[in-house]
Amino acid sequence: MYLLYGLGIANSSVRKYFDENNISYKVFEDGKTNYKNYDDVLNEINIIIKSPGILNESTLLQQAKKRKIQIITDIELFYNIVQPNFLICVSGSNGKTTVTKMLGNLLADEEFQISGNIGLPLFDYTNHQSKKYIVECSSYMLEYTQLLKPNIYILLNIEKHHLDHHHTFVNYIKAKIKPLKQMTEEDCFIYPKDNLLISRIANTYCVKKLPFSLEQSNIDFKNLKLIGTHNYLNVMTVINTLQALNINIEDKLNFIYHFQPLSHRLEILFKENNPLVLFVNDSKSTNVFATIVGVNSIINKFPNSKIHLILGGQCINQNYELIIPLIKYISHIYCYGEAGKIFMKYIRHNIYYFQCLKELLSYLNNVQFIKDDVVLFSPGAPSLDEFNSFEERGTFFIRNLNLKKRQI
Repeated sequence: MYLLYGLGIANSSVRKYFDENNISYKVFEDGKTNYKNYDDVLNEINIIIKSPGILNESTLLQQAKKRKIQIITDIELFYNIVQPNFLICVSGSNGKTTVTKMLGNLLADEEFQISGNIGLPLFDYTNHQSKKYIVECSSYMLEYTQLLKPNIYILLNIEKHHLDHHHTFVNYIKAKIKPLKQMTEEDCFIYPKDNLLISRIANTYCVKKLPFSLEQSNIDFKNLKLIGTHNYLNVMTVINTLQALNINIEDKLNFIYHFQPLSHRLEILFKENNPLVLFVNDSKSTNVFATIVGVNSIINKFPNSKIHLILGGQCINQNYELIIPLIKYISHIYCYGEAGKIFMKYIRHNIYYFQCLKELLSYLNNVQFIKDDVVLFSPGAPSLDEFNSFEERGTFFIRNLNLKKRQI
């Protein structure tokens, strides 16, 4: 019998599938489900399907491991039950959603469906006719996989991320490379050529290797709607994937050039040729690495602009000192929340602090910016101190800016 541990979006979809197919299961939610003890919970359980965000230290999981009960997440169950005809998995510390969305649009004619961390959960697509999937995979999803075997596995990058969950960088890496363990020479691994760590990992597996880099470029990056070197690498990832699928790249170039940045990911709120002040919503920046990428992207795209950077959010275990090299490129920095307090320790000039984002934006609406200034909202921390998601945070940012008075 199955145990659904947690009823988030993923496991709620699994539950619906179980109900429709008369599959027996139990449900356990920390703090909600009443059982006298864990023996009652785990009795007759063979497999636990863990909601991705549940911590590995939970008492239930520790008890289950002692009993040698198998623990998986929805992607492993999906792979075993559905047995996809073709599976592309996309992972990495940053950039997963952009690459997954771009591939999904490009491969719609090939009857691929996107799922995972993007869109609807996996078990909403068990009846997808072609059984061809592009799945955005987090480390939380991958860490308990055992048989998952993608036809193409894309690993965009690896940074020291989600250490609150994985505790060590080694554990995080182990989660990210899980799909490689089942892949064969017929399967393709797409990864950054210039990343020494990932390249070394690639060399230890007998898979077809397609490393991507800017050097191989056959497109004009200046014509892209996307900005930043990281997005140029994302585009090269997509091109390598098309090559792996034997799809003519020339037929897809027009779409690639016109692909718009996704919401909350270096989203320009005013068009480049019509601002008094350019506001950029990068609420997806939930760690300092993403902020570094965001600032560098703005510097490269708008080299003569003064940058006003907004930092802050939920405090997590990360290296906040990494912000120091960027400070010389920033005109003013506005910090908020607990993470903002920590960022302030490494910033010495033109810095302002606010208790919350609403207070910060209220102040910002009265600042007299000058033409060609860029206000970059790239918080460098999670949103869960004030919001349910980075999307909610980004929407709040947009709605609470008095943008009309900024226009010429």
